[in-house]
Amino acid sequence: MDWLSHDAVVETLRPKSFAIDLHNPESDANLPDDIQEVAQAIRDAGEPPQRFAESYISRILPDDLVLNSVGFAEDEHSSDGGMVLQTLNIERKASAIPEIVSWRFAERQPENHPYAMVSYVSVATEDELREASTDYSAFITDHYLQLPQSLPQRVVGKAEELTAGATNPYDKAAAISEYLRGETFTYSQDIEAPPRDADGVDFFLFKTQTGYSDYFASSMVVMLRAVNVPARLAAGYAPGEFDPENNVRVVRDFDSHGWVQVFFPEYGWIDFEPTPRWPEHERQFVSQQSAIEGITGSSGTDGISDPSEFLDPFDDIGAPGLGIIDGGATFGSDFLANIDVVAIGIRTGIFVGAAAAVWLVLYMIWNLGLRGLSTVERAYTRMNRLGTLAGLRRRAYQTPNEYATMVAHALGESGAGAQNIGREFAALRYTSGARPDTTDNNDGSSDGDEMEQAWRSIRGALVSRAFKRLLPGGNQG
Repeated sequence: MDWLSHDAVVETLRPKSFAIDLHNPESDANLPDDIQEVAQAIRDAGEPPQRFAESYISRILPDDLVLNSVGFAEDEHSSDGGMVLQTLNIERKASAIPEIVSWRFAERQPENHPYAMVSYVSVATEDELREASTDYSAFITDHYLQLPQSLPQRVVGKAEELTAGATNPYDKAAAISEYLRGETFTYSQDIEAPPRDADGVDFFLFKTQTGYSDYFASSMVVMLRAVNVPARLAAGYAPGEFDPENNVRVVRDFDSHGWVQVFFPEYGWIDFEPTPRWPEHERQFVSQQSAIEGITGSSGTDGISDPSEFLDPFDDIGAPGLGIIDGGATFGSDFLANIDVVAIGIRTGIFVGAAAAVWLVLYMIWNLGLRGLSTVERAYTRMNRLGTLAGLRRRAYQTPNEYATMVAHALGESGAGAQNIGREFAALRYTSGARPDTTDNNDGSSDGDEMEQAWRSIRGALVSRAFKRLLPGGNQG
């Protein structure tokens, strides 16, 4: 969900924390593999002085982990009541892109009260998903590969059996979905709950083989995780029934539905439908222009002149603009090697001319495509362009609001303006009706002033971040 006409409350996923008992290596079995390696490395490093334990441990931790606390216990082998490091609590650093897991209206909505919302639908093809990377972040695997220790082994065995011929996560998901949609299983809401001592997924797969969407989706999620594919259960409502007389959709309680989402690093969360009653998601080739027309309902003439501006603004421009600046670095050494007044004058003139040319080129690149855009669109485009230089490039699967949230998160206290820009851009792009004529808006309107103020509030922080990336060892995520 990218835009909503009403105020909403959004819940994001908190990073996982892990407790390590340094004197009980067997307890590491419940920890992720990388955390087990960290725990062993700390044990191998030896007992640190109590006064410096926290700084000592922090130096050992990888960049994606932070130390929350340390715990000491009496040294059983010490006669003077000495203390030894016993426990650690460490936490995974939060993802740069907040993981939104739920949203709800801030206030209860009256019956028959209309609302509007916009959400993105992936246009990734089957082949693209098959070729997707499996380089998952630890933040994703911490949450979405979890399985209970009590999970019956035959559930894992069934997952491995169904995916034996699959060589990539997409084909594994497709194989499990096809199995659940087959004749073996029956959709029904008239079922009995599993016994208290039974595993719900095991009971559904091997006993009743009858259930509603939550059973099908939960079973697919568990089996995917069993074969190391990050997956989660999504819950919401189906589109409901269309009322042609009032031109609305009527959504009732029985339209509640659960389905599966599988994570692909380049594309984000992709929907799968394992429940037989519901149609499968079609994944056919859709051109970028067709996708835009499907979202906007037009060829784009009433919206943004070139929507690709807002995906990866520097894709076509590349980095030559920076290369010109780098190329000038050799001038200084020649200058110092030849102390000649005439040469100095000539070279100074060349330098000034080159600097002016570089400035002109960068100015043209910076303003490329900005003419004719509204104040909101200009602010969003500038945020994309400077964000790219600052190491905050927009991912292909990110919505405008998600990208703005990532920028705001990276900038900290200076980032509030980014979310204002993202929110206003989403509202302008997706609200129904004609696009307001605010091109090259310098009329002092409150909306224009607000966007300019939002842009100025983040510009300095982005420039600072971009400059630091140019320094040796200054590369930021």
